[in-house]
Amino acid sequence: MTENRNQEHLHLIRQIMEAHDSAGIKVWLLGGWGIDALCGSVRRVHSDIDLILRLSSRATFRQLVGELADSVPEDTRQKLRFLKDGIQCDARFFEVLPDGSLVSDLAAADPLLYPWPPDSFPDVVNGELSGIQVRAIFWSAQFVAKTGFPAFKKGIALRPK
Repeated sequence: MTENRNQEHLHLIRQIMEAHDSAGIKVWLLGGWGIDALCGSVRRVHSDIDLILRLSSRATFRQLVGELADSVPEDTRQKLRFLKDGIQCDARFFEVLPDGSLVSDLAAADPLLYPWPPDSFPDVVNGELSGIQVRAIFWSAQFVAKTGFPAFKKGIALRPK
């Protein structure tokens, strides 16, 4: 990966955010790009783009991805992976339950719904990447995502970064 690849990622992030904002869908960055957005600067070379959005927005999101992506190699209720110009984007989905709690269904083979901290998904833009205004999941949610929901998945190590 090179610094030029990050510029390609940033261009794609801008396209994703603009298309989804125009459609009224809120999309949040998580993972490496989400952390960089919260820090306000690009801190390392990235290999992919991780996104998360409400499950209720999935159908519209899928339609927009169909117009943007070169291919969609994975399309399940839990995850939508798409490629654009060789850049991998992984989208996950969360639900808001009737009691107001926020949960993700991580895999079809895993029957548990995993909780997110209540402040995970800000309604307002809260990050910036090279002049691109974005939403990113809050720090507490970044920690939960990186530790693999430790309250429910004890003993699973973090992947190296």
